[in-house]
Amino acid sequence: MALKKTLLFWLERFIRYKLTTLSNRQVNDKDKLAFIIQSLVKGTNSIDELSILVKDARNIGLSGVNTYFNPLKKLYKFLLNLGLASMKEIDEELLSDFLASTT
Repeated sequence: MALKKTLLFWLERFIRYKLTTLSNRQVNDKDKLAFIIQSLVKGTNSIDELSILVKDARNIGLSGVNTYFNPLKKLYKFLLNLGLASMKEIDEELLSDFLASTT
């Protein structure tokens, strides 16, 4: 359970970073974007909730966010299925196995 929350926390932080650094000139609802970013600051309860926020960001015109999120969502599920005890067990070899099995 701790790994699940930790992974979700870091995914939220990364997606928040991407939302604030991607070009937002095509965003048609700046208030909605602010709400999404604030939701990421507060944290989500699940990967599905995070997926909805990413989808909402894409729907308001923030292009490119799925390019980053979709592979990370697959990595999240892959790591949870392994039943790791902590983030310390994630190494280059494990990431290489993930890439080999999903690409």
